[in-house]
Amino acid sequence: MNVISADWEEIRRYYTPLLSTFGDCIVLSISSGGTAIFNELKTGHKHISVNCRRPSSHSRVKKFLVMLVRAMPEPVRNFLRSIEHTFLMSFESGRRVVRFTDDAVVKIKSFGTIVVLDDAIDTGATIKSVIDGLRDAGCHGKIITIVFAWTNDKSAVRPDFWHKKSVLVKFPWSHEL
Repeated sequence: MNVISADWEEIRRYYTPLLSTFGDCIVLSISSGGTAIFNELKTGHKHISVNCRRPSSHSRVKKFLVMLVRAMPEPVRNFLRSIEHTFLMSFESGRRVVRFTDDAVVKIKSFGTIVVLDDAIDTGATIKSVIDGLRDAGCHGKIITIVFAWTNDKSAVRPDFWHKKSVLVKFPWSHEL
């Protein structure tokens, strides 16, 4: 799969006009990628950042590997991205850990439209877990999903809006690996 780079200008050109079409909504950004995007956009929408992680994603080994990979040449990093993507598509479909505070649920429920914003959908497990978490918390508003890249059309969730399809994207804030 091809690896491309996205800069802040392209990201702003995609998300800003799209978000303006939803009027009075609340934006739930997925921590790291989605939150980095939302913070850059400065749209004035009400906002909550959602921490949604694989249960095993906070290990010392991973932190070491990230440091190691950052020292590698870019072609090697791109090759590793492709391998990681293939691995995730083959083996990962599990639910993520999503927690909403009571205050966040009250705030979310006060809006008829909930926009879930993230940088990319690979397996779809993250956004599916957020949507399931919203429904489990009793949020019944319209949920719209927006991502920059949708890498796999067999993902658990089909985004409502995407900018790039079937490519891996290096974002300005991306961590290697």
